[in-house]
Amino acid sequence: MQYDYDLIVVGGGPAGATMALSAARQKLRALLVDKATFPRDKVCGDAIPPRCHPILAEYGLTAAIERVPHIRVTGERIFAAGENLQVSFGNQPQIICPRIHFDNILFQAAKARVDTREGCTVLDLLRENGQVYGIRAQMNRGAPLEITAKVVAGADGFNSIVKRRLGLYRYRRAHWAVATRAYYSGVPVASTEFEIHYFDELWPGYLWIFPVGDGRVNVGVGLFPTDRTRNHISLRDLHLNLVQHPSLGGRFTHAEMQGRLRGWNLPLASVRRVLHGDGFILAGDAAGLVDPLWGHGIDNAMISGRIAGNVLARVCRGQDFSAAALQPYADAVRQELWPYFRFARRFRTQWQNPPARRQQMSRLELLNRVYFRNRGVVRRSEATGY
Repeated sequence: MQYDYDLIVVGGGPAGATMALSAARQKLRALLVDKATFPRDKVCGDAIPPRCHPILAEYGLTAAIERVPHIRVTGERIFAAGENLQVSFGNQPQIICPRIHFDNILFQAAKARVDTREGCTVLDLLRENGQVYGIRAQMNRGAPLEITAKVVAGADGFNSIVKRRLGLYRYRRAHWAVATRAYYSGVPVASTEFEIHYFDELWPGYLWIFPVGDGRVNVGVGLFPTDRTRNHISLRDLHLNLVQHPSLGGRFTHAEMQGRLRGWNLPLASVRRVLHGDGFILAGDAAGLVDPLWGHGIDNAMISGRIAGNVLARVCRGQDFSAAALQPYADAVRQELWPYFRFARRFRTQWQNPPARRQQMSRLELLNRVYFRNRGVVRRSEATGY
Protein backbone atom coordinates (compact mmCIF):
# COMPACT_ATOMS: atom_id res chain seq x y z
CA MET A 1 0.00 0.00 0.00
CA GLN A 2 1.19 3.51 -0.80
CA TYR A 3 0.85 5.71 2.28
CA ASP A 4 0.61 9.49 2.30
CA TYR A 5 2.77 9.63 5.44
CA ASP A 6 4.78 7.42 7.73
CA LEU A 7 3.04 8.95 10.75
CA ILE A 8 -0.05 11.04 11.44
CA VAL A 9 -0.02 12.71 14.86
CA VAL A 10 -3.43 13.80 16.10
CA GLY A 11 -3.07 16.62 18.64
CA GLY A 12 -0.55 19.46 18.62
CA GLY A 13 0.06 19.80 22.37
CA PRO A 14 3.30 18.83 24.14
CA ALA A 15 2.97 15.10 23.37
CA GLY A 16 2.07 15.57 19.70
CA ALA A 17 4.47 18.41 18.94
CA THR A 18 7.38 16.63 20.62
CA MET A 19 6.52 13.45 18.71
CA ALA A 20 6.52 15.40 15.45
CA LEU A 21 9.91 16.94 16.29
CA SER A 22 11.30 13.52 17.19
CA ALA A 23 9.89 12.00 14.00
CA ALA A 24 11.39 14.79 11.89
CA ARG A 25 14.79 14.20 13.44
CA GLN A 26 14.45 10.55 12.42
CA LYS A 27 13.62 11.60 8.82
CA LEU A 28 10.06 10.29 8.98
CA ARG A 29 7.33 11.76 6.79
CA ALA A 30 4.97 13.07 9.46
CA LEU A 31 1.74 15.03 9.50
CA LEU A 32 0.64 16.89 12.64
CA VAL A 33 -3.06 17.83 12.86
CA ASP A 34 -5.03 19.74 15.47
CA LYS A 35 -8.61 20.95 15.54
CA ALA A 36 -7.48 24.30 16.99
CA THR A 37 -5.50 27.12 15.43
CA PHE A 38 -2.34 28.07 17.33
CA PRO A 39 -1.72 29.91 19.56
CA ARG A 40 -4.54 28.52 21.65
CA ASP A 41 -5.11 28.39 25.40
CA LYS A 42 -4.89 25.14 27.35
CA VAL A 43 -6.29 24.81 30.85
CA CYS A 44 -3.34 23.96 33.10
CA GLY A 45 -1.35 25.13 36.10
CA ASP A 46 1.33 26.40 33.65
CA ALA A 47 4.24 24.93 35.65
CA ILE A 48 6.72 23.26 33.30
CA PRO A 49 8.28 20.30 35.19
CA PRO A 50 12.09 20.05 35.28
CA ARG A 51 12.15 16.90 33.13
CA CYS A 52 10.92 19.04 30.22
CA HIS A 53 14.04 21.20 30.27
CA PRO A 54 16.46 18.70 28.66
CA ILE A 55 13.95 18.02 25.88
CA LEU A 56 13.52 21.74 25.24
CA ALA A 57 17.31 22.09 25.09
CA GLU A 58 17.60 19.06 22.78
CA TYR A 59 15.34 20.70 20.20
CA GLY A 60 16.84 24.16 20.62
CA LEU A 61 13.76 25.71 22.22
CA THR A 62 15.18 27.09 25.47
CA ALA A 63 15.82 30.53 23.96
CA ALA A 64 12.27 30.66 22.61
CA ILE A 65 10.91 30.20 26.15
CA GLU A 66 13.02 33.16 27.27
CA ARG A 67 11.32 35.38 24.67
CA VAL A 68 7.74 34.83 25.89
CA PRO A 69 6.15 35.74 29.24
CA HIS A 70 7.37 33.33 31.91
CA ILE A 71 8.59 33.18 35.48
CA ARG A 72 11.49 31.25 36.99
CA VAL A 73 10.76 30.12 40.53
CA THR A 74 13.42 28.82 42.89
CA GLY A 75 11.15 26.93 45.27
CA GLU A 76 7.68 26.08 46.45
CA ARG A 77 5.86 26.34 49.75
CA ILE A 78 3.32 23.73 50.76
CA PHE A 79 0.72 24.52 53.44
CA ALA A 80 -1.42 22.12 55.49
CA ALA A 81 -2.95 22.09 58.98
CA GLY A 82 -1.12 25.16 60.24
CA GLU A 83 2.31 24.05 59.02
CA ASN A 84 4.28 24.79 55.91
CA LEU A 85 7.04 23.00 54.09
CA GLN A 86 9.53 25.00 52.03
CA VAL A 87 11.10 23.18 49.10
CA SER A 88 14.12 24.59 47.29
CA PHE A 89 14.82 23.72 43.67
CA GLY A 90 18.51 24.44 44.22
CA ASN A 91 20.31 25.39 41.02
CA GLN A 92 17.46 24.13 38.81
CA PRO A 93 14.72 26.80 38.85
CA GLN A 94 11.33 25.72 37.58
CA ILE A 95 9.65 27.55 34.71
CA ILE A 96 6.07 28.77 34.85
CA CYS A 97 4.92 29.65 31.35
CA PRO A 98 1.27 30.07 30.28
CA ARG A 99 0.33 27.23 27.97
CA ILE A 100 -0.89 29.63 25.29
CA HIS A 101 2.80 30.52 24.84
CA PHE A 102 4.48 27.23 25.74
CA ASP A 103 2.38 25.02 23.48
CA ASN A 104 2.68 27.49 20.63
CA ILE A 105 6.48 27.38 20.85
CA LEU A 106 6.39 23.59 20.53
CA PHE A 107 3.81 23.62 17.76
CA GLN A 108 5.59 26.27 15.67
CA ALA A 109 8.87 24.36 16.03
CA ALA A 110 7.12 21.22 14.77
CA LYS A 111 5.41 23.19 11.99
CA ALA A 112 8.79 24.26 10.69
CA ARG A 113 9.87 20.63 10.34
CA VAL A 114 6.79 18.59 9.37
CA ASP A 115 3.51 19.09 7.53
CA THR A 116 0.81 20.52 9.77
CA ARG A 117 -2.91 21.14 9.45
CA GLU A 118 -4.63 23.43 11.91
CA GLY A 119 -8.41 23.63 12.13
CA CYS A 120 -8.43 19.94 11.20
CA THR A 121 -11.06 17.87 13.00
CA VAL A 122 -10.57 14.10 12.98
CA LEU A 123 -13.91 12.41 12.35
CA ASP A 124 -12.84 8.78 12.31
CA LEU A 125 -9.98 6.36 11.76
CA LEU A 126 -9.39 4.41 8.56
CA ARG A 127 -9.22 0.69 9.31
CA GLU A 128 -9.02 -2.55 7.43
CA ASN A 129 -9.24 -5.92 9.21
CA GLY A 130 -8.64 -4.11 12.49
CA GLN A 131 -5.49 -2.34 11.28
CA VAL A 132 -5.48 1.45 11.52
CA TYR A 133 -4.03 3.03 8.39
CA GLY A 134 -5.09 6.70 8.48
CA ILE A 135 -7.71 9.26 9.41
CA ARG A 136 -10.91 10.68 8.00
CA ALA A 137 -10.84 14.39 8.74
CA GLN A 138 -12.47 17.72 7.97
CA MET A 139 -10.69 21.02 7.39
CA ASN A 140 -12.59 24.04 8.71
CA ARG A 141 -15.96 22.34 8.16
CA GLY A 142 -15.16 21.57 4.55
CA ALA A 143 -15.66 18.28 2.74
CA PRO A 144 -14.27 15.21 4.56
CA LEU A 145 -10.94 13.92 3.31
CA GLU A 146 -8.94 10.76 3.90
CA ILE A 147 -5.23 10.75 4.75
CA THR A 148 -3.28 7.52 5.10
CA ALA A 149 -0.25 6.63 7.21
CA LYS A 150 1.64 3.61 8.43
CA VAL A 151 0.93 4.62 12.04
CA VAL A 152 -1.59 7.00 13.63
CA ALA A 153 -0.71 8.52 17.00
CA GLY A 154 -3.38 9.76 19.38
CA ALA A 155 -1.87 12.69 21.29
CA ASP A 156 -5.16 14.55 21.58
CA GLY A 157 -5.71 14.73 25.32
CA PHE A 158 -8.00 13.07 27.85
CA ASN A 159 -11.01 13.26 25.51
CA SER A 160 -9.04 11.69 22.65
CA ILE A 161 -11.06 11.12 19.48
CA VAL A 162 -8.49 8.48 18.47
CA LYS A 163 -9.09 6.60 21.69
CA ARG A 164 -12.87 6.96 21.38
CA ARG A 165 -12.99 5.69 17.81
CA LEU A 166 -10.93 2.68 18.87
CA GLY A 167 -13.40 1.93 21.67
CA LEU A 168 -10.68 2.36 24.30
CA TYR A 169 -12.12 5.34 26.17
CA ARG A 170 -13.10 4.27 29.68
CA TYR A 171 -14.02 6.59 32.53
CA ARG A 172 -12.91 4.96 35.78
CA ARG A 173 -13.60 7.34 38.62
CA ALA A 174 -10.96 5.81 40.86
CA HIS A 175 -8.30 6.80 38.33
CA TRP A 176 -9.43 10.27 37.24
CA ALA A 177 -8.91 13.69 38.77
CA VAL A 178 -10.58 16.98 37.87
CA ALA A 179 -9.28 20.52 38.15
CA THR A 180 -10.18 24.16 37.68
CA ARG A 181 -8.06 27.13 36.65
CA ALA A 182 -8.45 30.89 36.56
CA TYR A 183 -6.08 33.82 36.23
CA TYR A 184 -6.26 36.59 38.83
CA SER A 185 -4.70 40.00 39.33
CA GLY A 186 -4.33 41.75 42.67
CA VAL A 187 -3.18 38.71 44.67
CA PRO A 188 -0.09 39.26 46.87
CA VAL A 189 2.42 36.52 46.04
CA ALA A 190 6.17 35.99 46.08
CA SER A 191 7.55 36.05 42.54
CA THR A 192 10.19 33.40 43.33
CA GLU A 193 7.92 30.70 44.80
CA PHE A 194 4.72 28.96 43.98
CA GLU A 195 2.27 27.73 46.59
CA ILE A 196 0.29 24.55 47.27
CA HIS A 197 -2.49 24.68 49.89
CA TYR A 198 -4.14 21.60 51.40
CA PHE A 199 -7.45 21.82 53.24
CA ASP A 200 -9.21 19.16 55.29
CA GLU A 201 -12.38 19.56 53.22
CA LEU A 202 -10.46 18.96 49.98
CA TRP A 203 -7.88 16.35 51.02
CA PRO A 204 -5.95 14.92 49.16
CA GLY A 205 -6.75 17.60 46.56
CA TYR A 206 -5.21 21.03 46.80
CA LEU A 207 -5.34 24.66 45.70
CA TRP A 208 -2.36 26.13 43.87
CA ILE A 209 -1.19 29.71 43.42
CA PHE A 210 1.45 30.13 40.72
CA PRO A 211 2.88 33.53 39.67
CA VAL A 212 2.87 33.98 35.89
CA GLY A 213 4.18 37.55 35.62
CA ASP A 214 2.58 40.89 34.77
CA GLY A 215 0.97 40.98 38.22
CA ARG A 216 -1.09 37.85 37.50
CA VAL A 217 -1.33 34.47 39.19
CA ASN A 218 -2.63 31.13 37.97
CA VAL A 219 -4.98 29.73 40.61
CA GLY A 220 -6.48 26.28 40.44
CA VAL A 221 -8.04 23.48 42.43
CA GLY A 222 -7.21 19.82 41.86
CA LEU A 223 -9.69 17.24 43.13
CA PHE A 224 -8.60 13.61 43.37
CA PRO A 225 -10.88 10.54 43.54
CA THR A 226 -11.96 9.75 47.11
CA ASP A 227 -15.21 9.04 48.93
CA ARG A 228 -15.67 12.83 49.15
CA THR A 229 -16.04 13.03 45.39
CA ARG A 230 -18.77 10.41 45.06
CA ASN A 231 -21.47 13.05 45.51
CA HIS A 232 -21.98 15.80 42.97
CA ILE A 233 -19.61 18.68 43.64
CA SER A 234 -19.76 22.04 41.90
CA LEU A 235 -16.13 22.66 41.00
CA ARG A 236 -16.89 26.30 40.33
CA ASP A 237 -18.39 26.79 43.80
CA LEU A 238 -15.54 24.84 45.39
CA HIS A 239 -12.94 27.01 43.65
CA LEU A 240 -14.66 30.28 44.54
CA ASN A 241 -15.13 29.23 48.17
CA LEU A 242 -11.55 28.07 48.64
CA VAL A 243 -9.95 31.30 47.44
CA GLN A 244 -11.82 32.97 50.31
CA HIS A 245 -10.69 30.36 52.85
CA PRO A 246 -9.67 31.96 56.19
CA SER A 247 -6.24 30.32 56.06
CA LEU A 248 -5.38 32.44 52.99
CA GLY A 249 -5.63 35.57 55.10
CA GLY A 250 -7.87 37.57 52.79
CA ARG A 251 -5.36 37.59 49.95
CA PHE A 252 -8.17 37.42 47.37
CA THR A 253 -10.22 40.26 48.89
CA HIS A 254 -9.18 42.70 46.17
CA ALA A 255 -8.42 40.13 43.48
CA GLU A 256 -9.98 40.28 40.03
CA MET A 257 -10.49 37.22 37.89
CA GLN A 258 -9.02 37.67 34.41
CA GLY A 259 -11.12 35.80 31.88
CA ARG A 260 -13.26 32.92 33.04
CA LEU A 261 -12.93 29.94 35.33
CA ARG A 262 -12.39 26.75 33.36
CA GLY A 263 -12.13 23.05 34.23
CA TRP A 264 -10.67 19.86 32.75
CA ASN A 265 -10.11 16.17 33.43
CA LEU A 266 -6.95 14.25 34.26
CA PRO A 267 -6.63 10.50 33.55
CA LEU A 268 -4.21 9.39 36.26
CA ALA A 269 -1.44 6.85 35.75
CA SER A 270 -2.61 4.91 38.80
CA VAL A 271 -3.72 2.16 36.43
CA ARG A 272 -2.18 0.84 33.22
CA ARG A 273 -4.03 1.77 30.07
CA VAL A 274 -3.63 0.63 26.47
CA LEU A 275 -0.72 2.43 24.81
CA HIS A 276 -0.72 0.83 21.35
CA GLY A 277 -2.36 -1.57 18.94
CA ASP A 278 -2.46 -2.47 15.28
CA GLY A 279 -1.34 0.67 13.47
CA PHE A 280 -1.73 3.11 16.37
CA ILE A 281 -0.09 4.41 19.52
CA LEU A 282 -1.30 6.75 22.28
CA ALA A 283 0.78 9.39 24.07
CA GLY A 284 0.44 12.02 26.79
CA ASP A 285 -2.96 12.48 28.41
CA ALA A 286 -4.57 10.31 25.71
CA ALA A 287 -2.48 7.46 27.14
CA GLY A 288 -3.33 8.39 30.74
CA LEU A 289 0.22 9.46 31.63
CA VAL A 290 -0.73 11.94 34.36
CA ASP A 291 1.16 11.86 37.67
CA PRO A 292 -1.16 10.14 40.19
CA LEU A 293 0.06 12.23 43.13
CA TRP A 294 0.27 15.83 41.89
CA GLY A 295 -1.64 15.67 38.61
CA HIS A 296 1.01 17.07 36.25
CA GLY A 297 1.52 15.60 32.80
CA ILE A 298 3.48 17.93 30.50
CA ASP A 299 6.78 16.17 31.18
CA ASN A 300 5.31 12.70 30.73
CA ALA A 301 3.64 13.85 27.50
CA MET A 302 6.91 15.16 26.07
CA ILE A 303 8.83 12.08 27.16
CA SER A 304 6.30 9.75 25.53
CA GLY A 305 6.36 11.86 22.35
CA ARG A 306 10.14 11.73 22.18
CA ILE A 307 10.15 7.97 22.71
CA ALA A 308 7.53 7.53 19.97
CA GLY A 309 9.64 9.25 17.33
CA ASN A 310 12.67 7.13 18.16
CA VAL A 311 10.75 3.84 18.12
CA LEU A 312 8.77 4.67 14.97
CA ALA A 313 12.00 5.42 13.13
CA ARG A 314 12.65 1.67 13.16
CA VAL A 315 9.06 0.50 12.70
CA CYS A 316 8.16 2.78 9.80
CA ARG A 317 11.17 1.70 7.77
CA GLY A 318 9.82 -1.83 7.76
CA GLN A 319 6.59 -3.37 6.52
CA ASP A 320 5.01 -4.44 9.81
CA PHE A 321 2.94 -1.87 11.73
CA SER A 322 1.05 -4.32 13.92
CA ALA A 323 0.66 -4.20 17.68
CA ALA A 324 3.58 -6.61 17.99
CA ALA A 325 5.82 -4.32 15.94
CA LEU A 326 4.80 -1.31 18.05
CA GLN A 327 5.27 -3.13 21.38
CA PRO A 328 8.73 -1.54 21.90
CA TYR A 329 7.01 1.85 22.21
CA ALA A 330 4.83 0.68 25.11
CA ASP A 331 7.80 -1.11 26.69
CA ALA A 332 10.00 2.00 26.51
CA VAL A 333 7.31 4.31 27.93
CA ARG A 334 6.64 1.97 30.83
CA GLN A 335 10.33 1.47 31.52
CA GLU A 336 10.86 5.24 31.61
CA LEU A 337 7.76 6.36 33.50
CA TRP A 338 6.28 3.51 35.51
CA PRO A 339 8.87 3.33 38.34
CA TYR A 340 7.83 6.82 39.44
CA PHE A 341 4.13 6.15 38.84
CA ARG A 342 4.30 3.07 41.10
CA PHE A 343 6.06 5.06 43.82
CA ALA A 344 3.59 7.96 43.53
CA ARG A 345 0.61 5.60 43.69
CA ARG A 346 1.96 3.92 46.85
CA PHE A 347 2.78 7.25 48.45
CA ARG A 348 -0.69 8.65 47.72
CA THR A 349 -2.17 5.69 49.60
CA GLN A 350 -0.01 6.56 52.60
CA TRP A 351 -0.77 10.24 52.10
CA GLN A 352 -4.51 9.59 52.36
CA ASN A 353 -4.33 6.85 55.02
CA PRO A 354 -1.01 6.89 56.91
CA PRO A 355 0.12 3.44 58.12
CA ALA A 356 0.11 2.85 61.87
CA ARG A 357 3.84 3.50 62.28
CA ARG A 358 3.41 6.94 60.72
CA GLN A 359 0.07 8.06 62.10
CA GLN A 360 1.79 10.37 64.56
CA MET A 361 3.50 12.25 61.74
CA SER A 362 1.95 15.41 60.44
CA ARG A 363 0.96 15.33 56.79
CA LEU A 364 3.80 17.58 55.77
CA GLU A 365 6.32 15.60 57.80
CA LEU A 366 5.25 12.48 55.91
CA LEU A 367 5.58 14.38 52.64
CA ASN A 368 9.02 15.60 53.64
CA ARG A 369 10.43 12.33 54.98
CA VAL A 370 9.00 9.94 52.42
CA TYR A 371 8.29 11.81 49.17
CA PHE A 372 10.94 14.51 48.93
CA ARG A 373 13.65 12.38 50.52
CA ASN A 374 12.94 9.67 47.95
CA ARG A 375 13.05 12.23 45.13
CA GLY A 376 16.33 13.71 46.39
CA VAL A 377 14.93 17.24 46.71
CA VAL A 378 16.48 19.87 48.99
CA ARG A 379 13.87 20.90 51.55
CA ARG A 380 13.41 22.77 54.81
CA SER A 381 10.41 22.26 57.08
CA GLU A 382 8.92 25.05 59.16
CA ALA A 383 6.07 24.84 61.68
CA THR A 384 5.25 28.53 61.34
CA GLY A 385 1.62 28.36 60.31
CA TYR A 386 0.13 30.20 57.37
